[in-house]
Amino acid sequence: MTEPGGSLVAADPGRPLSQLSGEPQSPPRRGRAAHVLETLLSRYAVLVTLVLLAIVFTITNTDTFPTAINFQNIAGENAILMILTLGALVPLVVGEFDLSLGFLTGLSAVTIAVLAGREGMPFLPALLIALSVGLGVGLINGILIGYAGINSFIVTLATGTIASGISLLLSNGEVLFSNIPKALTQFGQGYYGPLPAITVLAVLLAVGMWFALSKTLLGRRLYATGLGREPARLTGVKTRALIMSSFVVSGLSASIAGVLVVGRVGSASPQLGPDFLLPSLAAAFLGATVHTPGRFNVIGAVVAILFVGVGLNGLQLNGAPFWVQPVFQGGVLVLAVGLSRLAATRTRNV
Repeated sequence: MTEPGGSLVAADPGRPLSQLSGEPQSPPRRGRAAHVLETLLSRYAVLVTLVLLAIVFTITNTDTFPTAINFQNIAGENAILMILTLGALVPLVVGEFDLSLGFLTGLSAVTIAVLAGREGMPFLPALLIALSVGLGVGLINGILIGYAGINSFIVTLATGTIASGISLLLSNGEVLFSNIPKALTQFGQGYYGPLPAITVLAVLLAVGMWFALSKTLLGRRLYATGLGREPARLTGVKTRALIMSSFVVSGLSASIAGVLVVGRVGSASPQLGPDFLLPSLAAAFLGATVHTPGRFNVIGAVVAILFVGVGLNGLQLNGAPFWVQPVFQGGVLVLAVGLSRLAATRTRNV
């Protein structure tokens, strides 16, 4: 007997007639079940674990965790991280890294605190200059990486280190808290209905980023650039311009986060921004195991931020020591990626 591809097979009395005749077969029940299991684990493992964590913390801290005030705290504390993660996503989508994010956050925070606080500049010009810091450095990063072809690790680490030095120069290594504009603190510490104002802004930015990446031609071109730069270029995609633009968006996001940090805490410190770098990248990578596994996406990043935020909040309410935060952030990232790979491996072996 000859298969459709032309190879010979021997007749097997134990083989179903429909297989011998080449008729298409529906997957066995076990295969379908394994496929469903893989899909659920790879797409929703983090979300399911988030729900389980919330249930556990509700049981262990009935009087504190499941309260409106605590949920508002979680939303407010993670809004800035969400904005930074959104910025980190865009270079990751095109296959690059931005390690300058945290340093630009600190420099932008110091810039607006120095200009509006120490120098007495009106709020709006100081705000525009602080935002232009991220735009300018992002543009430099994008030109060096997209057009000069320099490795993104080297470029963004270098510009981030320079930004850190400038932050120390402007602040003299001190925490700046004098004459912070009231308009900024009122927004950073204010509420729109039941939600912190900065959370509302972060959600709006997330919706806009989701739409841009998922529903527009620009988003498809960004993903195409990340999947294969040369094939994308040969189809007419301006990959260099897209790479440059991704770093401009990332830099602007870092500056927005820096300004909001000042508004929320009422001060600026050159050491504050770098603390956001690892969590933002971790959330972006963790989000790539959610909703659309293997692909950086906004919905997954938002779920990942909620997962980390709820986990840290619950652990703190249970009296966890200070060193738990970095251990938890690194551990959940490894666990989530491991679950997705385990699900795929089990399905292939079925």
